[in-house]
Amino acid sequence: MSSSVEVSESNLKKVWLFHAIFSLILGAILLAWPGKTTIFVAWISLILLAVSAIYHLVSVFAAGKPGYLRITHLLSGLIAVILIYFVFVFGKSETAVSVADSLGVNPLSLGAALLLAFSIGVNWIVSGAVKIFVPLLDKTVPNRGITIFSGVLALFAGIFIVTYPVSITLFATITGAFLVILGLVEMFVALKK
Repeated sequence: MSSSVEVSESNLKKVWLFHAIFSLILGAILLAWPGKTTIFVAWISLILLAVSAIYHLVSVFAAGKPGYLRITHLLSGLIAVILIYFVFVFGKSETAVSVADSLGVNPLSLGAALLLAFSIGVNWIVSGAVKIFVPLLDKTVPNRGITIFSGVLALFAGIFIVTYPVSITLFATITGAFLVILGLVEMFVALKK
């Protein structure tokens, strides 16, 4: 059954490849300058989260996708959108303003950095779970092994970021390393599709 709303697998591959390259570049920047670029990268990461949301929401309309796969993409995309919304809401809250004043930083930047750390972690947990379970449920998924491997990496990276409180510099370094690894794996998967 085809529809004018359906998205081709080729277009999804391009979005996935863009996401992988963007992750790789962002991770390299974080590893090279973890202290100086953390707030800047926090805002750039917000764009990455938006790209992830777009990918998952557009994937809902991909041609030939089974219903359970459409639901998992829909949930992943909606969670990413909600997290983006909360970054902006928290950054303007009184709590963020008072903490930022005591640290001498911009409250919106502080809110973006703190919530973005959490958002990245949650996004990695959800997208990791999708990358693990979809190939396990659908034997026709190409490159099942590497897709599951990238899902396991994303899942563990997300759990680590959400549960282990670290300084902003250490967070930037750890996130940078995971972004480089995930970017390389996702680039490999996107090019193999």
